[in-house]
Amino acid sequence: MNGDYTSNTSSPIPATLKQRFEQLDGDRRSVLTRTELYASWTLPYICPPLHVKQDELQSNLDSLGARATNHLSNKIAETTFTPYRPFFKLELTEEMQKELNATGQPEKVGELMTKIDTELSYVERQSMRRLEKMGYRTAAVLAIKHLIITGNALIYHPPGGKAQVYDLRNYCIVRDISGTFVEIVMRDCKAFETFSADVQQRLLTAGAGRYKPGLHQDVTIYTRVTLEADGKYHVKQAAENVDLGVHEIWPVNACPWIALTWNLLRGENYGRGLVEDFAGAFHAITMLTQALVEGAAIAADIKFLVNPASSLDIEELNKAASGSYHYGREGDITSPEVKKQNDFNMANALIERFTREISQAFLLMQGTTRDAERVTALEIRRDAQELESSLGGIYSRLAEEWQNPLARLLLDRQKFQIGGERAIEPVIITGMDSLSRGGELDNIQLFLGDLALLDQVPEEFRARIDATRFMQVIGAARAVDYNKFLKTPEQLAADQQQAMAQQRALMQAQAGADVQAEVGKQVAKEP
Repeated sequence: MNGDYTSNTSSPIPATLKQRFEQLDGDRRSVLTRTELYASWTLPYICPPLHVKQDELQSNLDSLGARATNHLSNKIAETTFTPYRPFFKLELTEEMQKELNATGQPEKVGELMTKIDTELSYVERQSMRRLEKMGYRTAAVLAIKHLIITGNALIYHPPGGKAQVYDLRNYCIVRDISGTFVEIVMRDCKAFETFSADVQQRLLTAGAGRYKPGLHQDVTIYTRVTLEADGKYHVKQAAENVDLGVHEIWPVNACPWIALTWNLLRGENYGRGLVEDFAGAFHAITMLTQALVEGAAIAADIKFLVNPASSLDIEELNKAASGSYHYGREGDITSPEVKKQNDFNMANALIERFTREISQAFLLMQGTTRDAERVTALEIRRDAQELESSLGGIYSRLAEEWQNPLARLLLDRQKFQIGGERAIEPVIITGMDSLSRGGELDNIQLFLGDLALLDQVPEEFRARIDATRFMQVIGAARAVDYNKFLKTPEQLAADQQQAMAQQRALMQAQAGADVQAEVGKQVAKEP
């Protein structure tokens, strides 16, 4: 393998894949410890406690974490993989465009470009069909949930099968100093009866009586992917300590495993999620909510105090019907009051504060819009754009780590040759690029709105304003390159000539109509 390792393990690589997985587990254990806590605040099934099966996992008294994570994961998935639209576009590289333009035959180049665009568009649509067959949206949402909570996710794209997402408990990873993975060891389970007869016999021999036919026992399968010196990924697989004979080699651009991170620090093998950034707020909400619930339960527990000097018979009073009369004085029976309302209010105010912080980070608009009778659509739109822009970093990371490798993997499975990075390249058109295009459109709309203000200026002042200079000032202020949609002087001259020709034709037609009308009048006057 090549690359500089960042693993803490300095001992030699063991002989079996199972031993290698256990060796790498030491670096992963501390990550699992904290991600279990993060999952308990949000979605516990993302990283449940060890050996927990089919039990109710949600123990948190507050559902803000679950709601925020589900909302943000779906929002990122919609932006990253927009429905009914390719997430990438195939374009000629700048070098290839220069070579075509250098031929000096613009007409032939134009025809060739039209054919190329048609063919590339077909390839893009075929890629999206292949992605839909893989059931990719479900896998993408689940992977993003893992990224938000644990900061890590591994997606496997089996040829001809559905995409699969590995949680952090079932894979270990080693990265070089640049963040590229150089080794992954995964763990799966498969029923003993589903193996071939030869493998079953070898498992029986190696297991020393551990496996018995007919008991439907699960066998752990270990898969190891390593980046070797030839620049390709090599795959080996074993069931426990029995080699399954899988020895595959994948080019980097066609590797079916994509390892994702939310934030990856230099020198670390595992990423860090968004929940870790707001761990203090989640912890505070959990503790304060629990305190409020317990305090409310105590306050709601009704107790009565009876004056020991009173003549009331408690047993008789308990047995008496509602509305009955008894000898006694006012104040003989009292109910204790829990005088903690101010403390409850303070705890509730803190919960609202932390809830607002988390809502802003997870794009929950109902938690970020100001509480007022009239909230304008412009305010809501402005807040939404500001929050979307705050995720620009993760969109850029997903485009680099996820979308680009996925696009190249889809193209490879269609036997489409990109051309050695010289001819054609995939360009991501969703995520951050989509947000930037949306911001550019907003600036254009504001730019046109500002130009319309010129009509509201009184005539005597508007006559002294240079419209072109005014447009230049507004365009610079709104960061709009208006030259893209301005007509050239030649086009303006052609439009003026066409308008003049249309005016002359209209005048001639009107003159002809007047002549015919006059002739008609003269004919009508003749006896």
